Amino acid sequence: MRSSIVQQFLDGFVELFSSLRLAILLMITLVILATLVIGLWASGALAYQEILVRDGGTIAGKVSFNGKIPEPQHFLVQKNPDVCGKERDFAFVRVSNGALQNVVVVLQGVERGKPFAAPPTQFEWKDCVSLPYVATAPKKSAEEWPVFKIENKDTVVHNPHTFELLGAGRRTLWNIALPEQGSKLEKEVRVRKGNVIKLECDQHDFMHSWIRVVENPYFAIVAGDGHFEIGDVSPGTYKVVAWHPILGEQTQEVNVGVRGRTKADFTFTGK
Repeated sequence: MRSSIVQQFLDGFVELFSSLRLAILLMITLVILATLVIGLWASGALAYQEILVRDGGTIAGKVSFNGKIPEPQHFLVQKNPDVCGKERDFAFVRVSNGALQNVVVVLQGVERGKPFAAPPTQFEWKDCVSLPYVATAPKKSAEEWPVFKIENKDTVVHNPHTFELLGAGRRTLWNIALPEQGSKLEKEVRVRKGNVIKLECDQHDFMHSWIRVVENPYFAIVAGDGHFEIGDVSPGTYKVVAWHPILGEQTQEVNVGVRGRTKADFTFTGK
């Protein structure tokens, strides 16, 4: 009787030990897999993949504005008024015939699709204005950073200062002077977690540009009439985001059919 109880105890202990060993092996396997996935992502191996898109569809729409348009902000020019003028008005929200300007439309979470070019994002600083006001910066993988090219076409010192915007906060990326007409810079922009970059001039507080970081080629900046079109989209369900640097973003979920045309309109309102 006693030997039977002992044997049952030993059998139970062996079974428990086997279960614990199996659980430990499973945990170790999961940790190894997670480490591999993180390593692959960091090395760019899980970056956007270019493939041949067959039977792709199109997402098209218009971005409109409804309500009172915010007044431009008035600036008194403190430096170089002989070149920049004594006063400046800067419209952070711009509307033309009901169409909201300077909106970037992006498809979120697309991991593969049509070719993704990643040229530098170029800015021209002329007449004390930073152009374009809104731009995009392609980021193809975790180890490929966006690149900015800026040229000073004025006869005054400009000082490009880039910030990564993170919620209500921001982090300086770099701050480099362009001391004379014809000065140029070409530099990586190493964003960490954010997808929005602000570009300012430290010499002139009325010079502003915003840049949306894009991680796939499925994006568009709206035309002057508010319309946009994104083509060669593989059939499936997507989240479409319309982003404005001041008014924020709106999201829609759309279904793209084989060679279909899907409509996605957005309307922003005055605050």
